[in-house]
Amino acid sequence: MTGDPTPTAPVAAATAALEAAADALRNRVDLVGKTLAAIATLGTGAVGLAKVSDLAPLRTGSDWAIAVVAILFLLLAAHQAVSVAIRLLQVGDPIVLGPEADVSVLQPVERADVERVFGLSAARFGFTSLAALQERERGLRKTAARSATDDERARRTALADEIRLEIDYAVARARTTVVRRRSTEAVSGSQSRTAFFLVAVGLVGFALFSDVVASQDDTVATAKACAEAREAGAEAADLDGTPCSRPADGDDAAASESDRSPEQVRIDLAAELMAVLTTCLAEEDALADDCAEVRTTLVGLLDD
Repeated sequence: MTGDPTPTAPVAAATAALEAAADALRNRVDLVGKTLAAIATLGTGAVGLAKVSDLAPLRTGSDWAIAVVAILFLLLAAHQAVSVAIRLLQVGDPIVLGPEADVSVLQPVERADVERVFGLSAARFGFTSLAALQERERGLRKTAARSATDDERARRTALADEIRLEIDYAVARARTTVVRRRSTEAVSGSQSRTAFFLVAVGLVGFALFSDVVASQDDTVATAKACAEAREAGAEAADLDGTPCSRPADGDDAAASESDRSPEQVRIDLAAELMAVLTTCLAEEDALADDCAEVRTTLVGLLDD
């Protein structure tokens, strides 16, 4: 069986082109993986440092719990981003293929691709496997060495060379197929899509929970700022649109803040400060200075 005639130069060139394409693809994916790993590390680190600093000080046990959940979301995002980068880097792992190589180490879908490529090349010469085709090549070379005439030796050697080129081409094509499949899986496979989704969930969750802690931490500071502003003589119009403004309700909905007497304003302000002081003293982790400042402001307001 001689198979279809195959020009040796084009087959050799095609083999070299496939090897170069596989190497180039692996290098590009490796570069993308390293870049993504760097971005994931720097990005999550920068976001984490910027937002974690906003979490302090943590006043209550609930603040600590929410802060821990926020940090866990950040770690989830970082872990998933790095896992995608690792999968990209694994595309560059060595791939050992050949007629007699153990393909059981490959993934099932990769093994099926390799066996299909090898089977097509072997079928061109009437064989069912590339290993059998390689045995045919070895037999031709042995018989060529024992040939009685130069013509017979040249004919058998040429056929063996043709089979060798086909084997090399099949191996190169199978290796390129495996690299392409691994690249596709690393970039857009189900695991990568899940990882990308979890990165987004982790970052959004971290931002939301850190904002909850920051907003809770602003309650006492806002009350103190409002009290100081009113003590300094700020009118209702000056506080309109700020957290210090209070919309009217019930029958007084149409009344303006400016219509209230100074005494009424002082009474309402004292009531607010009393509520803030009660909340501050009830918090086990509250800072003593914060409660003392609220108490001093309240006493000064009542002494007037």
